[in-house]
Amino acid sequence: MKSMLSRLGFPVILLGILVVALGAQLIPKVAAQFHAPGGVGGGGTEAQGQRISLPLPLLPTGGVTDLPDDLHAEVSRQATGAMMHVVFHETGHMVIDLLKLPSTGPEEDAADEFSMLLLTRAMKTADAHSRDVLREVIWSSATFWKISAVRNSNKRIDWADEHSPDMRRYYNLLCMAVGSDSGYFGRFAKGEGYSDSKIEECVRDYDKKLAAWNVLMRGHVRTAGSGAPQHRLELAIGPRGPEKYAAFETVFRDGPIKTLLDAVSRSYDLPMNVPVIARSCDGKVNAWWNSSLKQLTFCYEMYEYVAESFALREMALHRQEPSIPGAGGEPGTDPAPAPDVNNTPYDELAALTGRWSCSGTRPDGVEFRQDLMLQGSGEFAVAVTSSAGRIDAVGDWRLPRTRLLTFSFTDTNPQGAFGPGQTIPIEWASDHEFRSPFAHCVKQGE
Repeated sequence: MKSMLSRLGFPVILLGILVVALGAQLIPKVAAQFHAPGGVGGGGTEAQGQRISLPLPLLPTGGVTDLPDDLHAEVSRQATGAMMHVVFHETGHMVIDLLKLPSTGPEEDAADEFSMLLLTRAMKTADAHSRDVLREVIWSSATFWKISAVRNSNKRIDWADEHSPDMRRYYNLLCMAVGSDSGYFGRFAKGEGYSDSKIEECVRDYDKKLAAWNVLMRGHVRTAGSGAPQHRLELAIGPRGPEKYAAFETVFRDGPIKTLLDAVSRSYDLPMNVPVIARSCDGKVNAWWNSSLKQLTFCYEMYEYVAESFALREMALHRQEPSIPGAGGEPGTDPAPAPDVNNTPYDELAALTGRWSCSGTRPDGVEFRQDLMLQGSGEFAVAVTSSAGRIDAVGDWRLPRTRLLTFSFTDTNPQGAFGPGQTIPIEWASDHEFRSPFAHCVKQGE
């Protein structure tokens, strides 16, 4: 095993530190302490022997402000796990640029590969306890993009953007996760409609990607006994912005992300010192590598968007029926039974867009009929008739997560007939009908 690992293009030192950092800091309800390793191979650095107390703080979650403490802690772990992927993604851009690595495909996809390979290689070489932690980090890394796709499902996809659409990124990362550990992640993939042959394809593709990156990284990875690094990633804390962002600043300054940045410095032969700026970006949700300035920037707004995304998911899971699955499945649990139809957000959006005829009974016993039009633009119009008369309304509809519809009313006749918003869980009965708690809806023109 040792000789095999020594041949890996991805640094074993970084993988080991990653296991220690995540295993110590992301375990539920543990105020972790661990010894930060010194220089590679015992060469020694100023960090050698340092003891660091790193409880993970409760993170800001944007517009979700009513999270119970236990869910808030869970969201903070999930968001930090997904931010590990963001950090390694941008590190991938840095490595491609500084080390002049060839990239024949979209570099954004290559950076995603780099990030996922580091996480999965750490998982595959970890002990059983740390492996479970890393599986959750990998799950969070992929699932974030699915949640983001659902949150933005009513926005037009910019196919000219250098990034793949969020849902494409989710499936790419899920396939890599499956390729690294098909026995574990294959259960989630099957819940997304993956066939056995697709899972086998993911395993083959993962091995090809790992082999290719090992070739690319040859000669750039520091080895045991090579002493302290000549150049480092140098963390610089920029303007904090709102006081609530102090929690994000703590994670960067003293928490697991700082540990990962130090690990990268000790694992790669960088040609220069690289500034890493953690800051508020005046509302910009972003993280990037600046190839002109040769610096990395991570916006606290990006971190908050990630945390808010997981918070929305957790609140929906705990407020709605348990049968409604979370995006990407639940780590460490058996997957929910497969639905009658493929329920990925793209398919669900396509299925929901159009005209529906609904009938049902209100909680007060009044029967009603609905003529509902859901437009692909994200707008809706509805006419509701009952013994009490007719109500017309227009507004915006969204899919904050799979099998959950939200309506925001912009105009009603009579005025005030509906509240400002409404959220309903839906369950498919077939590919042209669904049920909500009080209605059965059939698609028209089918």
